[in-house]
Amino acid sequence: MPYIKKTKDRSREQAIQDPKDAGELNLSITTECLKYLKERGEKYQYYTHVINALSYDSTGGSYNHLKIINGKLLKEKINYIVNHYRDTFPGGGDREEEIFGTTKAAVMEFYWRMARLYENRKIIENGDVFPYPEAIMAIMRENLRLRDEMKTFRDHFQKYVTMTRKETK
Repeated sequence: MPYIKKTKDRSREQAIQDPKDAGELNLSITTECLKYLKERGEKYQYYTHVINALSYDSTGGSYNHLKIINGKLLKEKINYIVNHYRDTFPGGGDREEEIFGTTKAAVMEFYWRMARLYENRKIIENGDVFPYPEAIMAIMRENLRLRDEMKTFRDHFQKYVTMTRKETK
């Protein structure tokens, strides 16, 4: 990820080419996904290709269960990265859990940083298609009201605790 520290003995490019831990594996996978989008442009279908390519099948240890036509090359690249990592650092079930967790983290980070922003822009451009925006807004307003009430309660409680401490001294 972008917050992987550069060291004197290992560059970010080396981490991408030959990942040595879960963070570098994530960086390598994410880099491939970003290249894929840069080559194709920004379209919803390409975001779904990336998300599907990161759907790791921990039972079979591969991505071969996916039926992506346009995203096939990306899937193959990610499969290569993961297999290289697995072969370089064998670890049995623990390694599979690490790979599974890393691909899940990569897809969440990718969605949060890239796909969600794209969706938000499209909502602004085209309007929201979610069926009950008024109900959602009402729930959000209620949550904000409850948050404010809780803050008021905490403030009063803190004053009470402070007063009680002063009285007992």
